[in-house]
Amino acid sequence: MKDMIHTDNKVKEVSVALSTAYSKGLLKSDKRVLLTGCDIDGLPRGKTVMLEKIEKSMDDGFGFCGVLFGWDQHDALVKPPPPLLASDSGFSDILAKIDPSSMRRIPWNNNQPMFLVDFYHPTTGKPLAMCPRNLLKRIVGEFTAAGLRPLAGMEYEWFNFQETPDTLAQKKGPGVYEAALKYTDALELADRAHVFKMAVKQIGLNHKVTCCFMAKPHQDQPGCSGHIHISLASLETGASLFAMPKNSDTAVSDVDATMTPTMQKFIAGILLGLPSIMAIMAPTINSYKRLVENYWAPLTVSYGQENRTTSIRIIGPPLNSPESTRIEVRVPGADVNPYLAVAAILACGMHGIRNNLSLPFPPAKGDVTNQDAKLLPRTLLDAVQCMQEKNSMARLVLGDEFVDHFVATRLHELRLWSNAVTDWEIKRYMETI
Repeated sequence: MKDMIHTDNKVKEVSVALSTAYSKGLLKSDKRVLLTGCDIDGLPRGKTVMLEKIEKSMDDGFGFCGVLFGWDQHDALVKPPPPLLASDSGFSDILAKIDPSSMRRIPWNNNQPMFLVDFYHPTTGKPLAMCPRNLLKRIVGEFTAAGLRPLAGMEYEWFNFQETPDTLAQKKGPGVYEAALKYTDALELADRAHVFKMAVKQIGLNHKVTCCFMAKPHQDQPGCSGHIHISLASLETGASLFAMPKNSDTAVSDVDATMTPTMQKFIAGILLGLPSIMAIMAPTINSYKRLVENYWAPLTVSYGQENRTTSIRIIGPPLNSPESTRIEVRVPGADVNPYLAVAAILACGMHGIRNNLSLPFPPAKGDVTNQDAKLLPRTLLDAVQCMQEKNSMARLVLGDEFVDHFVATRLHELRLWSNAVTDWEIKRYMETI
């Protein structure tokens, strides 16, 4: 699995043209190549092509059915269609372009090479707003233009059903496992998270194990989180912009002494934007059943030093080295789309930096659940309503085109849920009413 999760260093040395990788012979012994992208729900969508057919697509890209962004996770059409697709009822092809630096190999499938792709408008050539990887690349580009390097890490939890592998540390609850993905550049982290989930599921199936990244598969047990760690570094020097000199006399609750001005502004932006991007952090009906009391899941707009009850946990001195100072956004579950979640967090943080925002309230001390703090949206409907408001933070930092498309897909999910007759209803009412 390692070879697939971590980008091949050899590919990092090739030029931006995939033809260079081809001419260097990196694919000379391969017959087939997997080309895959990410849809709005975080699912991999792709195709396997013969090697001789890929050469033409190396520089110019290839056609991919536009229904990719009109499907839900069960390949049912989103109804009504999202605005960006409403005028194309025939689902014509969109343009897919290969990212040569994303090459990985699939060790359980004869070491087959795989490349990630991005999606573009077929005639204008502009990046499609609803492509999750495009969105994150755009946000990262804003940081690059400002001389900043966003870094990220992620922790995935999931349930293994039927058989239990013994290669990973067991977490809370029966059959629950966690994997911490290596801290790296934000886009590379999202790539690894996307591929990691695909890898776990496919390897699990090979061993008759169903690997479940659902946020809350059991009512009376903890859910599966997808916590995201973020920090910023200077592009010029490489130095952490969140790090302050360690002071052994600093109290754990003395946040001002452990947070740089840049870090404070970044956190202030996220706190302002959290309700508006909640539908990205918790994108399914089930997501909100994880966000309940007594399970270390955040319910409020809050932050605190080493506080696992808050939405944002500050990790830094005196318990950690200054260089490792970072934030942990604890809202996302394992059902999150990593590209969208990282993009939304970074975009809100950048808003805080650009506008010199100040922290709106002191850090939480102790369990914030029972304190007077602003609540996060409690259902997907509440979250969607916050996101689609005319002047929402999500619209400001992510753009109207993306927000309108994403909202349409969540409203589709809500309609399916409202029409469903659930097992709970059958058990509750069939014999008693």
